[in-house]
Amino acid sequence: FIDFILHLDKYISLIIQQFGILTYFILFLIIFAETGLVVTPFLPGDSLLFAAGTFASLGSLNVIWLFITLLAAAILGDTINYSIGKFLGAELKQSELFNSVNTIVPVPLHPDKLKKRGYNQSDSFAEGLAIGMKVEFDLQNLVRTVATETQTRKSRFARFKNVDSIFALKNPEKLEGKHILLVDDVV
Repeated sequence: FIDFILHLDKYISLIIQQFGILTYFILFLIIFAETGLVVTPFLPGDSLLFAAGTFASLGSLNVIWLFITLLAAAILGDTINYSIGKFLGAELKQSELFNSVNTIVPVPLHPDKLKKRGYNQSDSFAEGLAIGMKVEFDLQNLVRTVATETQTRKSRFARFKNVDSIFALKNPEKLEGKHILLVDDVV
């Protein structure tokens, strides 16, 4: 079952055969979960979109319904992601550990990956946190200078090693003396 979930892009043909029109609902749920739930970056969103597009071009899926389904899932997912961040931000602001945070910074994607994906899941969640905590949201200062492979299946140590020296600050003085909450989508 886990292999099936992690590699849905490889099983899409089977899904179309087995579920027919319900395939659109399944795709909606996957894309919604990947964009809307910060804890589901392991879902095969990008590759699933390419696979679904391929099946649409072959006539197995209606391209218009596919587009509407995926667009709705992405917009609703992003809205939920932001709303969860806003709710949790208000809760975090009340805790002693986080009430001194004055800037929230999302961990950026490499520009090539951002161009391919079209969005950074951490951005809307972090923006929601900033609104909920009533603190500054800094989207531009931290940049990823090196493209790395995905972190989703790495151990904690491997994640630290994978991101060593791959980030830079455009204006380090802007963050000087601030309590920063760094937000990423890897749990």
